[in-house]
Amino acid sequence: MAKTDFQSVDQYIAAQPEAVRGTLERVRAISARPSRKPRR
Repeated sequence: MAKTDFQSVDQYIAAQPEAVRGTLERVRAISARPSRKPRR
């Protein structure tokens, strides 16, 4: 069975195949941004 007890997002990303790490890091960077208020 695959390891699923990661202690951080960094550990999870590091455990993924190199081919997808860049994408995961980009998604993480987007989700870490402060949310903006919606325009009216």
